[in-house]
Amino acid sequence: MPTVPIATTRTFIWFYIRCIIFKNRLHLFAPGQRIYKYRMKDYFVKLDLHLENVDLDRIKGKYFEGYGTTFKNYLIKDKDYFDSLIKEKIKFNIEPSLVLITEITGDGIAPHVDQHTVALNYYLEVNKSITTFWDQKIDTEGNTIPQHYRDGKLYKNDAKVYEIKDLKMACSFSAKKGECFLLNVRKIHNVFKLEQDVNRYAIRWGWQDYDYHTILNSIELINK
Repeated sequence: MPTVPIATTRTFIWFYIRCIIFKNRLHLFAPGQRIYKYRMKDYFVKLDLHLENVDLDRIKGKYFEGYGTTFKNYLIKDKDYFDSLIKEKIKFNIEPSLVLITEITGDGIAPHVDQHTVALNYYLEVNKSITTFWDQKIDTEGNTIPQHYRDGKLYKNDAKVYEIKDLKMACSFSAKKGECFLLNVRKIHNVFKLEQDVNRYAIRWGWQDYDYHTILNSIELINK
């Protein structure tokens, strides 16, 4: 399982400056705010989805897949209950390829791209983490992350991991419990965990055959 590479001193100094900026919402007062917000829309966008009183134990089912020991996906257990949570909240005009419960411990995976193209995460539990998107300084292919499937075998797919020294920060966000973000997961991204003793859980919808902006334009929020 790849671990988070040791970054340069300059990279970490800039990262912690970004942590302070986002924690105190100082980016809202930046002169380049309008340009920055437009840029973020190519990487992620926050959606106004609100689910009430989600019982994690009721929807977290059997182990489905994982990457190492820090990133695991589980099947939806009580589908009728799950459907009742979302049926009057959100409409998918393009059906997701998968719907899972994601559990992440530690910092999860190093900077990486996912096997899927788009992910919608509704955060059930958080730990003051910062999700960071990256651009490449130089064009590299990255290294394949082996996928551990429920049959016990390891598979190779399009998920790849990159080294921080080859990257530059693009944008970041820090999700709160009950917030929802649509992510362009074919962009390089990872999570820096600032609170080590709390695991993250999210409902995760994924799409394989469509690009980020197509899915963004296809989702309808109802929130009755």
